Amino acid sequence: MVLRPVIVALCKQARVQFEREEALMRRLNFPDQQAHAAQHQLLLEQLIGRSMDVGKGYMNKPAIAQLMQDWATHHVPEEDAALAAFLAHHTPKG
Repeated sequence: MVLRPVIVALCKQARVQFEREEALMRRLNFPDQQAHAAQHQLLLEQLIGRSMDVGKGYMNKPAIAQLMQDWATHHVPEEDAALAAFLAHHTPKG
């Protein structure tokens, strides 16, 4: 099944990216770091769940599409944008 390796790779990459973001948030004392990290955990749990479904031969396309849509329309433009705005004002220039 072609989708399984894609989802597994996405899980691994998301985990690495989330760990990096969370380390940065801790280092800079980002005020919403706990809520942001909780969102990361939820996204990873959902992604792992969809990966397990695919591994069992169950292609839950609506659930995969919903997860990706939520990630793209909520987490990135809201949570990540708030982090980006914080970083723009709290990191040294140059």
